[in-house]
Amino acid sequence: MMLGERRFVAIVGAPKAGTTSLHHYLAQHPDICMSRPKEPHFFDAWYEQGPARYLEDCFAGGSNAAVLGEATTSSLGLPFVAERIASFAPATSVIICLRDPVDRAHSAWWMHHRSGIDPAGFTEAIRANEDQHRAGVRWDDSDGPVRWAQTYWEYVRDGRLRVRTYLDFGHYGPAIRRYRRFYPAGQLHIVSFARLAADPRSVVRDIFGVLGVDTSVAAQIDTTPRNVGNTATRAPSMPVATREWLWRHFAESEAEVADILSEISGGQASKQQEGE
Repeated sequence: MMLGERRFVAIVGAPKAGTTSLHHYLAQHPDICMSRPKEPHFFDAWYEQGPARYLEDCFAGGSNAAVLGEATTSSLGLPFVAERIASFAPATSVIICLRDPVDRAHSAWWMHHRSGIDPAGFTEAIRANEDQHRAGVRWDDSDGPVRWAQTYWEYVRDGRLRVRTYLDFGHYGPAIRRYRRFYPAGQLHIVSFARLAADPRSVVRDIFGVLGVDTSVAAQIDTTPRNVGNTATRAPSMPVATREWLWRHFAESEAEVADILSEISGGQASKQQEGE
């Protein structure tokens, strides 16, 4: 199967920001084929195997679909992925789900902790993540893609957590800037985790409109949230000092997100005025 004239939608993250639910919602549209699995990791872990293998392995039954899509959440935080997606499908609609980065980090840690992947407490895990940065663990140099792929496949093989990304994947500002290099504002769509949770049909209707498929289907989809975790085992409260440290840590990135949102909304307003 080839992509051909089909539209492509990439839900690129952030992790623990509603991407599993959104993947499920979009998959219910008869004209959209969402990937199986939900996170193929093609663009970050097996890109060298080529798009034909990706389309064949992850989109079975999608030959008649008008839109293909996926939701690998590491795609937002890894600096080399945006260009790869743009090379694969220049007309991609990129969906970025954003959640408070402090709460997102805590949620991601809790998912790993309760499953036994990360035995460290939250503060200890955050400190270990910061130590990685000090030790020079990074993905934005020439060897970054290879090192990440190796790390990913080692994790798949044995389930051992070798790197922590609680901090890395919460730096939304620089990540969105990277995507803006390859996609104009009309192809880049930012979704609030809070809005997705409160009014999923409205969010999905908007996305269906962007993708050019029947928006009335949004009224019929099952909007039961996915991947919400076991509510019987709640995460422990975040230490106040850790929360305050994280607020300071993410402050610059969050200011950049605010600037980007202002730029996007300002650009859209200008286009509307030009069309009047």
